[in-house]
Amino acid sequence: MTQESRVQNPKFRPSVRKVAHNFENLGVWKRASKLAVDVCVAWEESNNFPLKDQIRRSAMSIPSNIAEGPKRTTDHDLSRFLDIAKGSCGELCTQLQLHKGSSPAKEQTR
Repeated sequence: MTQESRVQNPKFRPSVRKVAHNFENLGVWKRASKLAVDVCVAWEESNNFPLKDQIRRSAMSIPSNIAEGPKRTTDHDLSRFLDIAKGSCGELCTQLQLHKGSSPAKEQTR
């Protein structure tokens, strides 16, 4: 199959594994890594150690799972690790919302 026919053939798609193998080039991994760094820096001074630890771990889990998926042997594994990263996003959002809802400033106004 020629390069031109590959481009024109809608059935031809490069393997997700080939595209994602160099995860450092993926925009989603770059954004997730920046988010993890930003979260870790923002929570560095927090004295709420259990919440701080859980939030930082869920934030770091996102780019870690995006990176781990392509290094596995099957597309099914890749998909599973991307799903785990998506779940970690939900976990992080929930933790931040719970923290926002239970912040001392909010409790003082009740």
